Amino acid sequence: MLFNSLVFPLFFVLTLGGFCLAPQRLRPLVLFLASCVFYAWWRVDYLALLLGTSLLDWGVGLGLGRLRGRPVARRALLATSLSANLGVLFAFKYYAFASATLAGVGDWLGVPLRLPLLDVLLPVGISFYTFQSMSYTIDIFRGQLEPERNVVRFLAYISFFPQLVAGPIERAGRILPQFAAMTVPTYRRLVDGGLLVLWGFFKKLVVADRVAIYVDQVYADPAGQPGSRLLLASYLFAFQVLCDFSAYSDIARGTARCFGVQLMVNFRRPYAAASVGEFWRRWHISLSTWFRDYLYIPLGGNRVPPLRGALNIMVVFVVSGLWHGAAWTFVIWGAIHGGVLVVERVAGQRAPALWLRLPGALRVALRWALTFHLVVVAWVFFRAADLAQAWAVFAGLGHGLGAALEIPGFSRTDLVISLLGIAAIELIEWRHEHGGIQVLLARGPRPLRWSLYAGLVVGMVFCGVFSARQFIYFQF
Repeated sequence: MLFNSLVFPLFFVLTLGGFCLAPQRLRPLVLFLASCVFYAWWRVDYLALLLGTSLLDWGVGLGLGRLRGRPVARRALLATSLSANLGVLFAFKYYAFASATLAGVGDWLGVPLRLPLLDVLLPVGISFYTFQSMSYTIDIFRGQLEPERNVVRFLAYISFFPQLVAGPIERAGRILPQFAAMTVPTYRRLVDGGLLVLWGFFKKLVVADRVAIYVDQVYADPAGQPGSRLLLASYLFAFQVLCDFSAYSDIARGTARCFGVQLMVNFRRPYAAASVGEFWRRWHISLSTWFRDYLYIPLGGNRVPPLRGALNIMVVFVVSGLWHGAAWTFVIWGAIHGGVLVVERVAGQRAPALWLRLPGALRVALRWALTFHLVVVAWVFFRAADLAQAWAVFAGLGHGLGAALEIPGFSRTDLVISLLGIAAIELIEWRHEHGGIQVLLARGPRPLRWSLYAGLVVGMVFCGVFSARQFIYFQF
């Protein structure tokens, strides 16, 4: 079920009504059942996969709690959990990629290397809920979390519909206590949640889905496009993916807030970053902190020799690229970020004297511009369907820079609306970066608040693209 589908408002109202009518001890059950309906709306059979891996991890968590003082048995239990989750993830997401890669290596060596075909559809949200479930068993193994004995609360945590499909990837230590103390929503809570949802839909409908029209057409045939359109499409995609993904996070956080669940902030103006390291402290924060805590630090983090530290960074970012998709384009996307971060670490220790002599404001501006354009270059690989399409984009940037920007279905007016929408989003989130947009919308001066309410609604009604376009991160 999509947030921007016609059936979702009815689903939400019915779920909220059942939540309010249920006694406190049954409210997690209401959310769990609603989440099952939400997920099964897409594929009923894949709901069994979600529940199966979740129940396994719940049982492993109980076993880890009972086997304190028995390290070998605990490691075996943890290995069972990780093998099951990663095995399911590999089978559905990476098997075809591994098979094609192995076949390509075999062809190059002149040796037939063919694996049996496995034609399966990628389950929606599998990368998110498997990571969330794995963090639960790892935290119990480390002694950072007590096992959850209530199976309904645990299943509600894993399958919680607002963030099930595209995050944020939450930790059990933050969310399970909230499921244990659920209260009837207050007026203030509903207003705060509703306004976050409104803000998310503005980003999605007015900006993300509108610029997608342009980006999709240009990237469908990059070899036949002039450089000006390729350049504009690449810049627009940077804001499409930001507005689309942060919109999902805002809607998820706002919806969860109505049920009394505080999800983490997943984005903090990532394009304001003045380094790639800072970008990843602002972009998809739940994923970057997951890789930090469960991969980078166990590899040794930065407490190892410089060469090993650089290797650790590259491993994390290549794995991060593969997490996003089973394709070499995503591997290169991750490797670009990892490579730049390694360079930043080295340059930070041996900064050139000329760079240090630049005035502070100019130095920050240059670092910001360099970071933003490196991120945009990497986004080309992220957006491209394959490496050939990515190379075609870069090859076409050198000619036709003076050509007209308009394409069928996307007029100059559409471009103006998109740019104004991007500017409005950046301006408002810059103004309230530390307090959150809901502070302005819910508690600011009344004339300003009502002007913003009206502006958001009018903007969506007259400038929104109501095509129920899927969120970009649903495919991951």
